[in-house]
Amino acid sequence: MKVFISWSGEKAKDFALELRDWLPFVIHDLDPWVSDADIDSGTMSMQDIHTQLAETKYGIICTTAENQAKPWINYEAGALWKSLDNQTNVVPLLIDLERSDVTSPLKNFQSRIITHKATRQSEFRKLVVSLNAARSAPIAERVLEESFVTQWSKMEAIIERIASNSYAYKPAMSPSERKLEDVHQTVLKMAEEQRATSKVTIDSLDEILERKGTMDYGSFSEQVAGMRAKFENVANNSLIARSSWDRVHVERVDSRNYTVYSASPLPEEVKRALFETAKTALHDIDFEYLLTMPDEPDEDPTHL
Repeated sequence: MKVFISWSGEKAKDFALELRDWLPFVIHDLDPWVSDADIDSGTMSMQDIHTQLAETKYGIICTTAENQAKPWINYEAGALWKSLDNQTNVVPLLIDLERSDVTSPLKNFQSRIITHKATRQSEFRKLVVSLNAARSAPIAERVLEESFVTQWSKMEAIIERIASNSYAYKPAMSPSERKLEDVHQTVLKMAEEQRATSKVTIDSLDEILERKGTMDYGSFSEQVAGMRAKFENVANNSLIARSSWDRVHVERVDSRNYTVYSASPLPEEVKRALFETAKTALHDIDFEYLLTMPDEPDEDPTHL
C-alpha cells in the first residue's frame, strides 16, 4: 500500500525520512514515499506529486511549528484528502505541537501527537492501527501488536533524537527571530538549488532561449530564476501592496503556460498585473488559476 509522507523544513524532513524507513518493519508491505526535495523550495514539479497521489492510499503530514502554516503543506493535505475521495486517511503527525496549536486547515483532520513522551506510544499505535485498517487485507491484530512493540524502541530513539536536536527553527520564536531564520533558510535553499541545477536540462535551455535578447528585463535574480519567479514576485508584491496575507506559487507548465496556485481566489488587479508582466515575453503566455485547500474541506473532490 502506497503511503504519501509530506514534509517541509529540516525537522520534518529528518523525521519523514526516518518514518519512511521504519514503517515497513511494522507493516511489511507498506510502500512509503517521501520527496527528497522540499516542496517549498520549488524544486519538485507538480507532476511528481500528482503521480504519487494517484497511487496513494494514505497520507501522513509531518507537522511542526515551523511548517504548519506553509502553503505547500496545506496544499498537499488538501490534495491528499481530495485524491482519497474525501476519506479520512490523511493524518497530521504533530512533532512539536499541541493540538490546540494547529491552525486551519490542518486542524480539520484527526491528528496524532508525539510531543509528549508519556502518550506518544499510544498515539503512534493508533496511527499504525489506522494504516493497517486502510489495507485491502488487514493483518491480524495480535500480529500487528507484536510487530509494533518489537519495533517501538527504534521509533522512540528517533523521536528523542529529533526532539533534542538543535534545529534552526524552535517551537517558540519571536517574529523577528523567525524572519531572520527565514532569510537564513532561503539563502541555504538557494545554494542547494544552485548546486542541483549545475547540469543543463531541456527546461533550462528552453528558458535561456526565451530570455535571449531580453536580458535587461529585470533584476539579476529574475534573469537567473526565469519567468516563473518573475510572475510569482509580481503576484505576491501585488498582494502585499493590498495588505493581503495570501501568497501564490507559480509553476511553469511549458514556455507558454503557467499555473498559479493560491489559497483563495486572486483579485482581478493581481491577475491584470500578471497579464501585463506576461507582455514582456517573446510570445503569448496563458495562466491557469487553481486553489489550494480551503479552510474547510469541500465535499466535492473535483474542486481542487
